[in-house]
Amino acid sequence: TTEIYTLSLHDALPSPYSKDSDQDGMPDTWEQINKLDPGKADAAGYNLHRQYTNIEMYINSLTANAKKD
Repeated sequence: TTEIYTLSLHDALPSPYSKDSDQDGMPDTWEQINKLDPGKADAAGYNLHRQYTNIEMYINSLTANAKKD
């Protein structure tokens, strides 16, 4: 089982403070936490899950801590 670490929504959303060195759409901090290479554009890779791309895992992590109404 792969464990994916999430960031708070504030930390995960693109901003002037969310560096993305490889410009693959995933912040360097999130890539480092999830053991990806922030210097390699690997958004289309399947490093974190065999059915979901890395960018899909990142996008899903943005809502992992969202409150349900």
